[in-house]
Amino acid sequence: MTTALGWLTPAESAPKMVEAGRVFVIRCVPDVFTGEVVNIGVCAIDAASGKRYAKVITDPGRLACFYGDSASNVVAIAMVAGEAAQSAAASPSEQIIFDEPAPYYNTTAQDVLESTFSMQVTCALPQRPKSGEKVQITDDIARESALDAVKKARQLQTDFIANTPLVMLNTDKGPRPVYIPLQPAHAVGTIRSADYGAESLRLHLLESVLDMEAAQRWRNKKAAGLFILRPTSHDKKQLSAIDKVIDGIAWRCNQSLHVEIEPTADALARKIGTWADAHA
Repeated sequence: MTTALGWLTPAESAPKMVEAGRVFVIRCVPDVFTGEVVNIGVCAIDAASGKRYAKVITDPGRLACFYGDSASNVVAIAMVAGEAAQSAAASPSEQIIFDEPAPYYNTTAQDVLESTFSMQVTCALPQRPKSGEKVQITDDIARESALDAVKKARQLQTDFIANTPLVMLNTDKGPRPVYIPLQPAHAVGTIRSADYGAESLRLHLLESVLDMEAAQRWRNKKAAGLFILRPTSHDKKQLSAIDKVIDGIAWRCNQSLHVEIEPTADALARKIGTWADAHA
């Protein structure tokens, strides 16, 4: 008896599985003492070109539920891990784990990157605010809104916005990663949110000051910039505490570190543009 399938040749009965490349998950150990492992990104390698594509978390998202303010440290680790994976370097830290690459078939590196990321990196899902709860302006939100405002206001005159903001500084203690989104010819700069509790904000801004001073020194730049987006929706007591923290740090900064504080992304964008033009 001849069935319908009998008319098919072997090649027609099933598509040929062609290995298009390899993909692996990037994991992080936020606390080496507990040994807990979190998926923070994915890297896909195209077999034909050898090109690598990496995607990692860029916002604390659901990590904030477990790690609080420390979630931003995991995001920083993810950025370093993504840079290493995309450049085919070995894991730069015992806190970063690169899984064994597995083959993927009949698709593109970009497609498998997106699909694997959505399935494996669940911590990247946004944290839903409760009904009526105020949404916090994180560093990522402040940076994206300010940079979008700069691009909108200046159109094509935004060559000081870094295409590769994660920079490895070659220090006398070895390579050190620093995130520098603003890179005019003679300066380095970053954008931060002040929408944090007083103690967290203090540590947060001190870290930013140290990063920019180190980047200025090791990249041999004339100046540095710290641009702070200040919230306006808090009560007077909270805003007073935020202003006190900012003032307590700003007046002690090195004179070559330019500090600006504005309540809106558009206002901050104007200050960024003026500063960048002065150091072009």
